[in-house]
Amino acid sequence: ECDRLRDNDSIVVYDIGKELRTTVYYISFNTQQEKLADPNVRKALIMAVDQEAIIEKAFNGYGQASYSPVPNNAAFNDIRIEPDNEYKYDVEGAKALLDEAGLTADANGSRGLTITVVRENNEKERMLFETMKSYWAEIGVETEIIALDRAAMCERVYANKDYDVCAIDGGLSSDFATCANRYSSTYTGNYCNPGNLNNARIDEIFTIVGASDDATQKELYAELQNLIADEAAFMWLQNWAPYAVSANIGGQPFRPDVQFDDWSGAWIKNN
Repeated sequence: ECDRLRDNDSIVVYDIGKELRTTVYYISFNTQQEKLADPNVRKALIMAVDQEAIIEKAFNGYGQASYSPVPNNAAFNDIRIEPDNEYKYDVEGAKALLDEAGLTADANGSRGLTITVVRENNEKERMLFETMKSYWAEIGVETEIIALDRAAMCERVYANKDYDVCAIDGGLSSDFATCANRYSSTYTGNYCNPGNLNNARIDEIFTIVGASDDATQKELYAELQNLIADEAAFMWLQNWAPYAVSANIGGQPFRPDVQFDDWSGAWIKNN
């Protein structure tokens, strides 16, 4: 809605306010589901999707395709790398990986693989997964989409882990080791490692990186990004979004972190 709201004099749209904390909207593949246990299947599903086109179609151009769990954001410039393996859009490559995984196409192009998406019942996720469904159909993969209200979605995804694919809207602060440990198998807080990623070295790095010196941290974070990317358990889709605020509220935006600041600087303008 933000492009439309920019033309409304009663609304102000801000494109700043996430300099130290950013939103990361990403896809999680449940690695403990038998159909997704083979990394080649997960890689194929990622490679079948044109992430640049997804941003244009589902997010109206807001965001940036990413192949690292560390966002392309000023707060992370010192530690972010481009992973050695980036599963970029490649339909034929995706088909070859499915063939390698034993999921060959029949005469109708079907590979006998159906992915169950559990999504929140909102327009953003409807548009996202309908678009992804069309991409996966191109490589012979069918998609079942189950839309639930947020409470039911959270119970099924985070508590019961009963899904193949879901979307996660998470925030990351400048302390990546503290706020991104949802990629650790030992994490039981918010989001609860829904993809069931289980990698002993990833767990170890999250344990030691926070207490390491700056040079060691850079090395560990580079290794961590490569390890997480190699797992192909996630597809990072969007790393920022604007804010729309009533023009009658002064003191906006709350920088450098509009998402979690308090209201102490806000004031109501006189009509």
